[in-house]
Amino acid sequence: MRILAVILILVTTVNANNWKNFIDSLKAGKDVSEFIQQDELALSKRLGITYKKVVNKTVISYEPVQPEWNKIEFKYTDEADGSGKLNLKDKKQELNYYFIEGKVVSPVYYFSRTWFTKESKYFVYKCEDASLLLDYNLEKMDKFVESVFEKLNFTDELKQKLEKEKIYYFLCKDTDQIEKITGYDTRGIYNLAFDYIVTTYQCHYHELVHLMVNYRLQNLNLYTNPFLLEGLAVGLGGRGGNEPELQLQLGAFLHEANFLKMDELLSSAGFSANDVSLSYPFAGFYNDCLLNIMGAEKYLDIYAKYGSKTFATLPTIQQKDLPDTSKCNEYITNKDYKTVHIDMESETSQVVKGDHYIIEENVDCYLFYLKSDMAFNEGGKSPITNSSKFEEIYPGKEFNGAKYLITVNDNEVSLYNLYSNNLVAKYAAGFTLTGKTVTKKNDMYYFAIPKKYFDENIADLVITKVE
Repeated sequence: MRILAVILILVTTVNANNWKNFIDSLKAGKDVSEFIQQDELALSKRLGITYKKVVNKTVISYEPVQPEWNKIEFKYTDEADGSGKLNLKDKKQELNYYFIEGKVVSPVYYFSRTWFTKESKYFVYKCEDASLLLDYNLEKMDKFVESVFEKLNFTDELKQKLEKEKIYYFLCKDTDQIEKITGYDTRGIYNLAFDYIVTTYQCHYHELVHLMVNYRLQNLNLYTNPFLLEGLAVGLGGRGGNEPELQLQLGAFLHEANFLKMDELLSSAGFSANDVSLSYPFAGFYNDCLLNIMGAEKYLDIYAKYGSKTFATLPTIQQKDLPDTSKCNEYITNKDYKTVHIDMESETSQVVKGDHYIIEENVDCYLFYLKSDMAFNEGGKSPITNSSKFEEIYPGKEFNGAKYLITVNDNEVSLYNLYSNNLVAKYAAGFTLTGKTVTKKNDMYYFAIPKKYFDENIADLVITKVE
């Protein structure tokens, strides 16, 4: 017992000295790498992403905001396992630093130390509940990474490095857990300090795009004009819980209805003045257009150009750096943004028929005649026993392990993938210029959904009415 007591005293002394030296270096704006736990320091460096004029990448978002150091209260607490917590507090803010063996670690690292770990081609996944990690979603995420490789013109060297070094993806069970390990009330976030994705979403493409564009550029400004920053992330990755094409469809409607104009969003102030439910899809719609017209290299030059060390000093995007309006209009006119068609007339053949449904097909789409909401199962044992999306839509109803769910009423059609918990396709009368309701034929709702949104032939699925 005396030996243990001596060890604890020594550990406490080391920790006390380390946190004081760490804070002194932080105050002075010096490199704090020597105080960072070496394994996590290596994670911060693994992808080679650096930020201009940033001395300490490892404390991005972990520093006090405009601190008056002489007014901050410091309280260090030792834990029984030798770790510790340093609390910084003043009238404006409160911040915690965590220590393992006298070295600083991020809250994400600290709280996820005992989580289950699983790897895929490009990812290291960490999750407290292993049952949340579906092989299906891991494969979808790897395929998405490869699609971004192509769209942003990644070099073979960068591709190979990412396969070796991996993207660290922390899947949280709920918003309480993500707030605990990030300090933010959010559904998902890209951690710039260590290039982590921390999220409650199985397939959080949006935050992944933020990481991948920074990896593609390697050295960039800490802040990017939000029209480009969020526009690219939405255009390629959608938003949490919504697939990319849904956001492009919404952006196309906002453009057609003249709800927003692009020149109003080219400054950081203008972008921030609008509701994100409008500005994000609208920016995604235009950035998809810009990327396809300009090509990856020119687009990324513009993306990198309009950055700064602080949000307040972000430059406004100049129209002269963007393609001619006529080119954008031509691209927009020639692209079909609809994810669900309510008025398709086509030669079809019947695929399958039941008491509450008839499904036909043409070359590109399945044409549905439905009396009510329908669930689609793969057959056999489902890899999921519950779905937060299903519970959200049908509180208290029994879930049968379905992969897809189609909900329909007079004004809306929605297709969900319940394995990923993402909304995949949607028609909403309120987001059209005509306000046309869903077509009915023989007292059944009639609409078409592209086959690309289904992984398999729909005839191979078990179809049931949601009751």
